[in-house]
Amino acid sequence: MARKDWINVGVSSLLIQAIDSFLKSDGAKITQTKSRQAFVNRLILEFFANYEQKTGIRHLPAPDEEEKIPGLLDLGRIKSKK
Repeated sequence: MARKDWINVGVSSLLIQAIDSFLKSDGAKITQTKSRQAFVNRLILEFFANYEQKTGIRHLPAPDEEEKIPGLLDLGRIKSKK
């Protein structure tokens, strides 16, 4: 459960519009990002992964292999219809 001081984290209306627009896009479908909460969680995980890669400092425990999340910004290849 989140601490009470994390319940209302402010996000600007410009960022909210951008996130909502992304969630309606093909990119959201490709990355399987279905909600604002999922978007923010993935973005934070991506930040910490990049930070660790650049500095060698780990702030999160290493995830199990099945818990690894693909990079939010790495959309990969779009699957072609058969």
